[in-house]
Amino acid sequence: MWPGRRNLPWTGRREGLSDPVSGVHSEPEKFIPVGDRIAVFVHARVRAKDSEVWQDVRLADVYKFRKGKAVQMRAFADRQEALRWVGM
Repeated sequence: MWPGRRNLPWTGRREGLSDPVSGVHSEPEKFIPVGDRIAVFVHARVRAKDSEVWQDVRLADVYKFRKGKAVQMRAFADRQEALRWVGM
């Protein structure tokens, strides 16, 4: 559905645009710590604005930590790309 993270409708900066998503429910499925990063496999249910159809999406978020605090987060539509980014 969304082959790359740039195509995830709820990511990135949007100025002057309405939100294309009217509903998102997500739950973590797996946590994978690697050094100063943690990859989180996420199962999300997403509903586009003006739609009654919910779609299941499996993606990954990666958090980078410094001194015990999250300093960066990246969202990946491709879980394997997320694992490569953390060094696996």
